[in-house]
Amino acid sequence: MDEVSSDWAFCENSLAIVSRTFAPAIAMLGNSDLRRAVTCAYLLCRIVDTIEDDPHLAIRDRDRMYASFLQCTHDQLDHITWTETIGELTGSEGEVALAQGMGRVLRVLAFLPVDLRKSCLRWVSEMCRGMVIYSHRPPDDHGLHTLMNLDDLYRYCYFVAGTVGHLLTELFEIAAREALDMSARRVMRANAEAFGIGLQLVNIIKDIASDRRRGWSFIPRGFISEDAFNPSAAPNIRREALLALAPVFERAHSCLDRGLVYVLAVPRTQRPIRSFLTLPLWMGVRTLRCADGNAAIFDEDQRVAISRREVETLLHSCVEHAGDDNAVRQIYGRLRSSQTAVGS
Repeated sequence: MDEVSSDWAFCENSLAIVSRTFAPAIAMLGNSDLRRAVTCAYLLCRIVDTIEDDPHLAIRDRDRMYASFLQCTHDQLDHITWTETIGELTGSEGEVALAQGMGRVLRVLAFLPVDLRKSCLRWVSEMCRGMVIYSHRPPDDHGLHTLMNLDDLYRYCYFVAGTVGHLLTELFEIAAREALDMSARRVMRANAEAFGIGLQLVNIIKDIASDRRRGWSFIPRGFISEDAFNPSAAPNIRREALLALAPVFERAHSCLDRGLVYVLAVPRTQRPIRSFLTLPLWMGVRTLRCADGNAAIFDEDQRVAISRREVETLLHSCVEHAGDDNAVRQIYGRLRSSQTAVGS
């Protein structure tokens, strides 16, 4: 096995370890430069995310890692220095191994067509710079790093997820330039940001309790009382907290609805791209439905997520129906409104 093949095997293995959601979706892109570009971009984003999520890093150390990441992606820092820089980084074993192997991800990216590579690095850099801004957010009186209001939340979501929507759109326009006419491009560009932000808002809602455990609240300050996170909180307190979250749920639903428009703008002939986008959209809207009105989102010991069985059901449905506009709409509608799992 040559060096590039070995590095690509590392990327595929890392993806399977660090992402339950996107690994099967990315696999739908087949054996293509697009799949390799999306994989590399996702892994680079995950490295930045690991730096952001590390609760043990001092601001100066986090800043140093972000700066080194940007230098690496622009060939201004050797990868030995990079691994030394992230020596104090913590996270899961797979996340740390991925960060240490970033040079391998960049080597795979270097062998891709230059336009794909430039798009990946442009938007990953934009994400990283946004995370730098939010990493300096001081804690409140409860020791939590919080967002100020809904506009602040949406700006944060732009940096960490709206950028991904734009990245994917650019990659699709490059890889499927013959199939995407100007009308399709306009619709996709107009809804790309919403597609990414909708999925991010779902993650924020379902991870409210676990984020608080590491000292962060992405729900704006004052929305939820501290009492709601007490395991013995009265039911009315949690009902009030869920009502307070209504604007966040509404925005998430609105963004995912625009995500459906985004997906349907992709020509039906582009089944790999359609399938890649449809699966996370369906999973996102289903997870949001599970979280809506569910007080379990305030408990650290409970996990609001769809089952592996349902993920497999959605995966099979995606393979069968992603090219059918009516089926994509109907399944999305059922997932958006139904309390019961699809296929149960």
